[in-house]
Amino acid sequence: LYRIFKDNNATVVKLTPSHLSLIKDMNNTGSSVKRFIVGGEDLKVSLARKIHESFNGDIEIYNEYGPTETVVGCMIHKYDYEKDTGASVPIGIPAHNVAIYILDKNLNPLPAGMEGEIYISGDGVARGYLNKPDLTIDRFIGNPYITGKRIYKTGDLGKFTNNGIIVYAGRIDQQVKIRGYRIELGEIEKCLQNHSLIKDAVVIDYEDKNGSRYLCAYIVKNAEISSAELRDYLAKYLAEYMIPSRFIELDQIPLSGNGKVNRKELIKPEVSVVEEREVVLSRNEKEEKLVNEICKILNVEKVSIKDNFYHIGGDSIKAIQIASRISENGYKLKVRDILMHPVIEEMALCMDYKQDNTTVCTACEGSIKLTPIVSWFFSQNFFDPNHYNQSVILELKQDIEIEQFEMVFNELIRHHDTLRMNYNSLTGELFYNNMHMTVNHKVYNYDLSGYDYPEQCRRITELGAELKAGFNIEEDILINACIFHLGSNCKQLLLTAHHLVIDGVSWRILLEDMFKMIKQVRNGDEIKLGPKTNSFRSWAEMLAEYGTGGAKRELDYWLSILNKENNLLSDLDLENDTVGNSNTVSMQLNEEETEKLLSKANYAYNTVTRDILLTSLVLSLKEFLNTDEVIIELEGHGRENIFEKIDITRTIGWFTSIYPVHIKVQESNLASQIKSVKEQLRVIPNNGIGFGVLKYLSKLLGESKKSHIRFNFLGDLNMEFDNDEFVFLYKNSGAETNNRNHLTCLMDINCLI
Repeated sequence: LYRIFKDNNATVVKLTPSHLSLIKDMNNTGSSVKRFIVGGEDLKVSLARKIHESFNGDIEIYNEYGPTETVVGCMIHKYDYEKDTGASVPIGIPAHNVAIYILDKNLNPLPAGMEGEIYISGDGVARGYLNKPDLTIDRFIGNPYITGKRIYKTGDLGKFTNNGIIVYAGRIDQQVKIRGYRIELGEIEKCLQNHSLIKDAVVIDYEDKNGSRYLCAYIVKNAEISSAELRDYLAKYLAEYMIPSRFIELDQIPLSGNGKVNRKELIKPEVSVVEEREVVLSRNEKEEKLVNEICKILNVEKVSIKDNFYHIGGDSIKAIQIASRISENGYKLKVRDILMHPVIEEMALCMDYKQDNTTVCTACEGSIKLTPIVSWFFSQNFFDPNHYNQSVILELKQDIEIEQFEMVFNELIRHHDTLRMNYNSLTGELFYNNMHMTVNHKVYNYDLSGYDYPEQCRRITELGAELKAGFNIEEDILINACIFHLGSNCKQLLLTAHHLVIDGVSWRILLEDMFKMIKQVRNGDEIKLGPKTNSFRSWAEMLAEYGTGGAKRELDYWLSILNKENNLLSDLDLENDTVGNSNTVSMQLNEEETEKLLSKANYAYNTVTRDILLTSLVLSLKEFLNTDEVIIELEGHGRENIFEKIDITRTIGWFTSIYPVHIKVQESNLASQIKSVKEQLRVIPNNGIGFGVLKYLSKLLGESKKSHIRFNFLGDLNMEFDNDEFVFLYKNSGAETNNRNHLTCLMDINCLI
C-alpha cells in the first residue's frame, strides 16, 4: 500500500478498512488515487471522514458489501461527507438481480430502523459449499417469499433506513453479552478510535476461569495515555459494562493476508480471573439476598453494591417486584425505601427481618368499595362496559397438556381473590363471587395447524376478539385462556382479562405464579405459591380513609392545575371519538437505543426512563404547538407506598392512577430542559394518587375537561415475560375493547419494552 502511494500512479484502489486506516494520518493531497473501493469489514464514518480530510476532499470512497457466497459485491454506497454521520458508512442498495432482506429469527421482515440478519437472494447466490452438506443446509435456505429461489443467511446484522438504504450493524457472532447486556464490540472500538491519542483499536471478549466474560482492548497509541485516563474518557460515552477491563498496547494491529484484523494473533491477557471494574461484592447476608433478587429482576449477571438502582435499569415497577421477592426470603423492604435509597448498599440497610410471617390464606368474601380508577371506569358510561380488556399472548417454549394447564389456570383463580370479582349493578359495588371456585374453568383449545401462517394470524385475531368480547362483568369469571396449536410443536397461549381485575403490574405477578406452577406440575410437585399480601378490598378501604384526611392536603395543588387552560389539539374536532374511528401508530427504538435509554441516558442527571420519555414528548409538543407549557394526563401503576400497615406487592387488581400534570419548559438547552422536567415531576404529591381519591371518593374536585394527551410508561415486559416456559409476543390477538366505546383521551401514548 505504501509503495502504491509512493509510485503515485494508481487511480483506483480496492482495500479493507484496516488497510485504509494505515494512511489516515498521511497528507494525501496531490495523490494520484481518486477512488477507494472499500470492503471486507465495517467501514466506520470516523475513518471515512479522516480519509476524506487527508485528501482535502479530492477522493471518492465507495463502501462495498457482499460475501463470497454471493459472488462478493452485491451492494455499494458512495460515502457522503455531509450526510453520512452515523457510526458506520451505509452499505447501500442492492445491485441489479439481487434482493436483500432484513429478517428476524423467524424469517419475518423487519421495518426500517430495526436490526435483523441480512439475507441475500438473486442470481449471484452460490449453490452451496463443496463437500459440506450440513453447512450448506444451514446457510443456503429456501426463499420464503419467492418460490423456487434460495437465500443466503449471512450472519451479518443490518437495518434499513427510512430512505431504503441499508446500514451494516456488525456480525451476530461479534455481539457479546457482558453482565447480561448485549453489546456491539465495534461501538467500543469506534469510541476508542475517536480519541486523539489512539491511532487504532480492537476489542475482544474473553472468558475467565470462573466463566465470567470480560473485555480486552488492544490499542495503538499516537502518544502516551494511561489505562485510567482511557477508562475515564470511555465513561463519558459508554455504559460502565462496556468499558474494557484490560488495555494492551501494540505497535500495530495484526492483519491477515486479505487485509482483515487477524484476531488469532492478539494475545489473551494472562490473568486467572478478571474482575469487572468497580464491582464491590456483597459483604453480608442482607446484601447478598438483595443483590441476588436485583440480578434476577433486572436480568443482569452481576451487580455491585455501589451501583445505583436506576442506572442499571431499575424503576418503580421493578421496585415492587423486588420488595415482593425480598418478602419471600424472610425480609421486609418497602418499595419507598428502594426508590429513596437507590444505591444498593444503602438500600440493604433498610432491610429488616419480618416479625410476623403469618398470613391470611382464606378466600376473601363480601363487597368492595370503589377505588378511584374503578369509579373512573363506571363514570365513563361506555357503550359496552363488558368489553374493556387487557391481554397477553405468549409462545409456549415447551409442550404442556391441556389438562395440566387447566389445573394451573384454576389454581390462579383460587389463589388470587381479585380474579373472582364481579359487579353488582344494583348496589354499584364490586364483590367477591366465590361461586367461581365451585366450577372448573375451561381453557379453550384451537387447532390451527392446517392453515398457513397468514391465515393462522387472521384466525387468532378473530378467535381472540370473540373471546375478549364474551365477558359479562356481573356474572362471569373475568379471565379467560385459550391455546392455539400452530403445528411443528408450536403453541401460543392467549390470556385475556377484563381491566376491572388486572393491570400491568398484576400481569407480572400472574405470569410469575403461572411459571412457578407449570414447573411444579412438570416435576410432579405439590402446587404451592407464596403467601398472599393484603387484599384489594383492604386497599380500597385505606384509600377511602385517605380521602377523608391526608389527601385533602393536596387539594390546592390539584385545583391549580385544573384551573389552567388546556387547549391542546382542539383546533379540529370531527366528533364521534370512538375506538372504531381511531387509528394506532407504532414506532420502535432499536436495541442499542433502548439500552441507552434504560441505563446510560439516566447517569448525568439522575433521571429515570420515564423522565427522558416525557421530556421528549413535552419538547415535541413545545415545537409542534409553539407553547412553553402543556398539560398531559399521566397514568401510573398506583401502588404507592403511602400506608404503613398494608402490603400489596403480590396483590392482583386494577390499581392504576390517572392524574393531570402541568409542565412548563422555557430553557433553551437540552440539559436544562431534562432537569426542569425531572424537577417538575418530582413535586407531584405521592405520584398523583391523591387526584383520583379527591375527585371520585371525596368528591372535592369537579368535572375536568376531556383529556387530550395521556402518557403511560409500562416498563420492561419483554424481559420479564421471557423464561424457559414462555415468551411474550407482540402480536394482534383481537380488539381489547368494543369499537363503539368512546375514546377516553384524544391521544393515548403507551411506551413499553
